[in-house]
Amino acid sequence: MRYQNIREEELKNKVGADWFKQFDTTEILGNIDFTVFPQQDNLFGRTPLLWAEAKTGNFDVATMFVQLILTIGKARTFDKTMPPAFLGAFDFKKIAFVPYINVQDIFYLNDFNWNVTPSNHETKEFQLIKQRIEATLKKNTYVYDYQKDEKELQTFIKNNVAKATTTSKLKIDKNNFIPIYLRWLEIVKPIIDVNWDDLKKANILDSDFYLADLFVDDKDTQTIGDDMSIRENLFVMFQNEGYKIAKENIKQMFDANITLKNKDTYLHFWKRYKRPPLKEFQDYIIERRDLLVPQDIRERKGAFFTPRIWVELSQKYLTDYLGENWQDDYYIWDCASGTGNLLAGLTNKYNIYASTLDQADVNVMHERIDHGANLLKNNVFQFDFLNDDFSKLPDPLQSIINNPEKRKKLIIYINPPYAKTTSSKTITGTGENKSGVTTQFKIK
Repeated sequence: MRYQNIREEELKNKVGADWFKQFDTTEILGNIDFTVFPQQDNLFGRTPLLWAEAKTGNFDVATMFVQLILTIGKARTFDKTMPPAFLGAFDFKKIAFVPYINVQDIFYLNDFNWNVTPSNHETKEFQLIKQRIEATLKKNTYVYDYQKDEKELQTFIKNNVAKATTTSKLKIDKNNFIPIYLRWLEIVKPIIDVNWDDLKKANILDSDFYLADLFVDDKDTQTIGDDMSIRENLFVMFQNEGYKIAKENIKQMFDANITLKNKDTYLHFWKRYKRPPLKEFQDYIIERRDLLVPQDIRERKGAFFTPRIWVELSQKYLTDYLGENWQDDYYIWDCASGTGNLLAGLTNKYNIYASTLDQADVNVMHERIDHGANLLKNNVFQFDFLNDDFSKLPDPLQSIINNPEKRKKLIIYINPPYAKTTSSKTITGTGENKSGVTTQFKIK
């Protein structure tokens, strides 16, 4: 056997060197054993070509794929990065491939517990996935013995993996339509040839163009026409490779067709996502268009701005751990909210509380609420969580804290401020610790 009696790490290195040397196999992606990426980046980074499970024994192919799928599903890796063209599984004797698109529906199973241990083959979740995948693998799996099928394996990698453009796309649901919007603002909005200030005066926002894009049927690149309820709720429609204002009272104010400055950039962006959104989330996305407000969250008065990627990932991790409906099931308190950007993207304003030390920041958040931010004014307040007594909290939040059962559902969600007690002079022995950092707070 070609790779017998070697450790898993050595097996991965040898498989990478022997079969994928023209690619980058060094990138670590969560708990996925083995990844294959192109050497060169494109406009949106590098699209993965292969995610694979690695085993040192002689394993059943279906079992290896089930473990890989459970690993991906548990971390929701497919939501955090573009999925690959292929999933793979290999041991010391053989390697197998399956097109990602043929198994991606598994990741959207309803009422499925993804928190099981992927390596535990006895769970009902493992057995359920195995039953589902075995039929798929019989039709769509390519299995190669390293020695007997050497030429065929080389040909498959050359003609399929190397040329893959990732036909699998991210499905759009209620948890990712806001992060996708934030990327859309950076890539697509700048290439729409329109005067945004004029549109804003007519109460047409960039988010209306984003919704027009979301509800395009990729089969014919036109706004979906079989669901009149959706058409009636769109202020902008995608049509003839451009946009049309759909609001009767203002559409005459603008050109019949708003064009794109760079159609290639537009098409390249939407290759990543499957449009329209999943059927069960379409009404929700239309109803919660208020969440797609212009991003007016900036650094103010020296306050530390939480990078957008941290906001997105932290909310993804909460979804992974607490479940898809966590925002309805839990209460959220950001007690160091600044101007509130950590809360961007949260959907249930009735369960969100935000407090900050600076009253000026409270005023900013109240102003943002007046312009559509998804918060309640009564739930946004000034509070010094290091010194103030809880009696200063709003009554609804006090009732949560004072109720043992409700308190179990309270999430403290913050990017906390910090200060160092030392300076370079403290370390060198030429100065003292900074005063007022660790000793003058009630929390001490």
